[in-house]
Amino acid sequence: MVINGNLFVLPTLIPKPTLEAVEEYFTILADGVVTLWERLREDLPEWAGEYRFPGEATIIETKVKLSNELLALDARLRLLERLKRVLVLQGEPLVEAVIEVFDKTLPLKPRREEDFREDLTLVDSTGNIVALVEVKGVSKGVSREHVNQADSHRERNGMPPEFPSLLIINTNMKNSISLADKDQTVAPEQIQHACRNNVLILRTLDLLNLASLHMSGKLTPDEVVELLTTSRGWLKVGGTVEVLTS
Repeated sequence: MVINGNLFVLPTLIPKPTLEAVEEYFTILADGVVTLWERLREDLPEWAGEYRFPGEATIIETKVKLSNELLALDARLRLLERLKRVLVLQGEPLVEAVIEVFDKTLPLKPRREEDFREDLTLVDSTGNIVALVEVKGVSKGVSREHVNQADSHRERNGMPPEFPSLLIINTNMKNSISLADKDQTVAPEQIQHACRNNVLILRTLDLLNLASLHMSGKLTPDEVVELLTTSRGWLKVGGTVEVLTS
């Protein structure tokens, strides 16, 4: 029997298979368990809880405060876990995850383009469009085609060739079983191709590392904006930031 989350295991003899014997059996059993529970339970009636020992009120206040802090920490941890989804997703879910990283951690904010599901624009604090973004999830590494798609994104929007265009790409999805597997370099020829086409490549791992540097205060909002709007090639971000052009 389970009472208020407590399990009672009672060895008994099976009663005779008659209605009267079964009824008597369960009546005696229930009475016995209720009596035992009344002796064992430690819950106080509400009125008894009104009595306070010295310092008890302070303990209760501290407990409530700590509980609220734990709830806030849990919420923060859940958010940080969600942001890591950019390392494992592709397609529409990846686009949504990239949007959340920008929304929650970076000074430039994303806007969704309705016509092309993998296309985003980035706007500054005044609402001006400062960069275009192409989001991709791929099984291997960055290819020439991915860079070309970021370039085409700019053409579709009628922007000049010098307008900032970002390729945010979740690479090596097929064979990654560890974080080290995700940290694969971009091939020099693709970096050079990106430079020629005025495109900036960021792996989703680079995006998270950029967010981490900004959140820790190691990069100011202005520095983040400058990196994303003036760099070309590969923005390689770890403990430090490198802009690779070959």
